[in-house]
Amino acid sequence: MEAERDIIELKKLQFMQGRIGQEFNGFIAGVAGFGLFVELAEIFVEGLVHISTLADDLYSFDEPNHRLLGRRTGRVLQIGDQVSVRVVAVNPQARRIEFVLQEQLSSRQSSSTDVQETAEYPRIPIKGKRPSPKRR
Repeated sequence: MEAERDIIELKKLQFMQGRIGQEFNGFIAGVAGFGLFVELAEIFVEGLVHISTLADDLYSFDEPNHRLLGRRTGRVLQIGDQVSVRVVAVNPQARRIEFVLQEQLSSRQSSSTDVQETAEYPRIPIKGKRPSPKRR
């Protein structure tokens, strides 16, 4: 059963590699201190919206309620919320699919042509935190 799950996960990653830059509708399936897990509505693929890509506010993790709270705007992102995302990176080695909320891209005046295929989407540094040095 574990091997079967691994193969399905690998096929999902391969499928999504050809979809970088495309938009999908989905819902928030999980919330963690580092971001949101979004499951796409039609194709049942899950990926991560990293908290550093949420540039409209500084979000804090409300662990007991499984949600992210915007400190300035009061915006709540919680399990079950419908969202629109864009695929920005697929990394089969790390078994990770990375999304950005479509509204975040719209607020930055971005278009689909500026998304480049990369192994990992560049994250916005969080104020007060230093990026960790790359491991060799």
